[in-house]
Amino acid sequence: MSHEQLKKGYETEIAYQKHMLRNLSYYFELAILISAIGIVMTYYFWGKNLPILLLGIFIMGIGLLAMLILATGAIRGRKNLNLVIADYKKKIKTATTKE
Repeated sequence: MSHEQLKKGYETEIAYQKHMLRNLSYYFELAILISAIGIVMTYYFWGKNLPILLLGIFIMGIGLLAMLILATGAIRGRKNLNLVIADYKKKIKTATTKE
Protein backbone atom coordinates (compact mmCIF):
# COMPACT_ATOMS: atom_id res chain seq x y z
CA MET A 1 0.00 0.00 0.00
CA SER A 2 1.42 3.33 -1.01
CA HIS A 3 1.76 6.34 1.24
CA GLU A 4 -0.96 8.21 -0.67
CA GLN A 5 -3.43 5.30 -0.45
CA LEU A 6 -2.79 5.01 3.29
CA LYS A 7 -3.29 8.74 3.77
CA LYS A 8 -6.48 8.82 1.68
CA GLY A 9 -7.92 5.77 3.44
CA TYR A 10 -7.33 7.14 6.92
CA GLU A 11 -8.62 10.60 6.03
CA THR A 12 -11.77 9.05 4.57
CA GLU A 13 -12.31 6.95 7.69
CA ILE A 14 -11.73 9.91 10.02
CA ALA A 15 -14.15 12.09 8.04
CA TYR A 16 -16.78 9.32 8.10
CA GLN A 17 -16.46 8.82 11.86
CA LYS A 18 -16.70 12.57 12.49
CA HIS A 19 -19.84 12.64 10.36
CA MET A 20 -21.36 9.76 12.36
CA LEU A 21 -20.52 11.50 15.65
CA ARG A 22 -22.28 14.61 14.35
CA ASN A 23 -25.32 12.45 13.52
CA LEU A 24 -25.27 11.03 17.04
CA SER A 25 -25.34 14.55 18.45
CA TYR A 26 -28.40 15.36 16.31
CA TYR A 27 -30.18 12.24 17.54
CA PHE A 28 -29.20 13.15 21.12
CA GLU A 29 -30.86 16.54 20.67
CA LEU A 30 -33.97 14.77 19.36
CA ALA A 31 -33.98 12.54 22.45
CA ILE A 32 -33.76 15.65 24.65
CA LEU A 33 -36.76 17.09 22.81
CA ILE A 34 -38.75 13.87 23.27
CA SER A 35 -37.89 13.78 26.96
CA ALA A 36 -38.91 17.43 27.35
CA ILE A 37 -42.26 16.72 25.70
CA GLY A 38 -42.78 13.92 28.21
CA ILE A 39 -41.90 16.23 31.10
CA VAL A 40 -44.33 18.90 29.88
CA MET A 41 -47.09 16.32 29.44
CA THR A 42 -46.45 14.94 32.92
CA TYR A 43 -46.49 18.41 34.46
CA TYR A 44 -49.58 19.62 32.62
CA PHE A 45 -51.74 16.52 33.14
CA TRP A 46 -50.71 15.84 36.75
CA GLY A 47 -53.96 15.02 38.54
CA LYS A 48 -56.14 15.81 35.51
CA ASN A 49 -56.03 12.92 33.08
CA LEU A 50 -54.39 9.66 34.18
CA PRO A 51 -53.90 7.98 30.76
CA ILE A 52 -52.21 11.02 29.26
CA LEU A 53 -50.15 11.43 32.45
CA LEU A 54 -48.93 7.84 32.10
CA LEU A 55 -48.20 8.46 28.42
CA GLY A 56 -46.13 11.50 29.38
CA ILE A 57 -44.17 9.47 31.93
CA PHE A 58 -43.61 6.75 29.31
CA ILE A 59 -42.43 9.26 26.70
CA MET A 60 -40.11 10.86 29.25
CA GLY A 61 -38.64 7.45 30.09
CA ILE A 62 -38.12 6.59 26.44
CA GLY A 63 -36.38 9.93 25.88
CA LEU A 64 -34.10 9.45 28.87
CA LEU A 65 -33.23 5.91 27.80
CA ALA A 66 -32.45 7.12 24.27
CA MET A 67 -30.26 9.89 25.70
CA LEU A 68 -28.33 7.35 27.77
CA ILE A 69 -27.77 5.03 24.81
CA LEU A 70 -26.77 7.84 22.44
CA ALA A 71 -24.41 9.41 24.99
CA THR A 72 -22.70 6.06 25.50
CA GLY A 73 -22.36 5.65 21.74
CA ALA A 74 -20.93 9.15 21.38
CA ILE A 75 -18.37 8.59 24.14
CA ARG A 76 -17.22 5.29 22.68
CA GLY A 77 -17.22 6.74 19.17
CA ARG A 78 -15.05 9.66 20.27
CA LYS A 79 -12.60 7.21 21.90
CA ASN A 80 -12.51 5.15 18.72
CA LEU A 81 -11.93 8.25 16.61
CA ASN A 82 -9.04 9.29 18.84
CA LEU A 83 -7.53 5.80 18.47
CA VAL A 84 -7.83 5.97 14.67
CA ILE A 85 -6.20 9.42 14.62
CA ALA A 86 -3.37 8.23 16.89
CA ASP A 87 -2.81 5.16 14.69
CA TYR A 88 -2.81 7.37 11.59
CA LYS A 89 -0.21 9.70 13.10
CA LYS A 90 1.93 6.72 14.12
CA LYS A 91 1.81 5.17 10.65
CA ILE A 92 2.53 8.49 8.94
CA LYS A 93 5.49 9.07 11.26
CA THR A 94 6.94 5.60 10.55
CA ALA A 95 6.29 5.98 6.84
CA THR A 96 8.15 9.30 6.70
CA THR A 97 11.10 8.00 8.72
CA LYS A 98 11.51 5.01 6.36
CA GLU A 99 11.75 7.29 3.33
